[in-house]
Amino acid sequence: MIRVLRPGGIITFSTWPPELLIGRMFILLSDYAPPLEGTAPLSAWGDPGVVRERLEPYASEFSFDRACMRFPALSPVHMRLFLEANAGPVTKAVEQFADDTTALACFRAKLEQVIGDYFDDQANVVRQDFLMTRGVLR
Repeated sequence: MIRVLRPGGIITFSTWPPELLIGRMFILLSDYAPPLEGTAPLSAWGDPGVVRERLEPYASEFSFDRACMRFPALSPVHMRLFLEANAGPVTKAVEQFADDTTALACFRAKLEQVIGDYFDDQANVVRQDFLMTRGVLR
């Protein structure tokens, strides 16, 4: 974004705070497939301090807001099945355990536990809170 914007252009993006659902899922996934050496974990982009530190040489006038998506799901298991079929990092983790049913069951149980912390059984939704970042290119 920085490369293609003119000075004064607005940088806006959403990320996943590390202490919330998707950030925690990224942290869980990193236990099974750590990030490449020299790269920061994806969940770090959900921390306003990290975002500001990384972008301050290029942008200013930062603002940060949080919002919440509500993803329909019948249960944490239902959401896990959706993620296994549609979320690349989760799909890769499941494929990694193709020959190890014990490790796969452990991974699935941990993922369902994380999802369960954000599942609202009264509304049949999983809350996915996110961070919206806005800055102005210098």
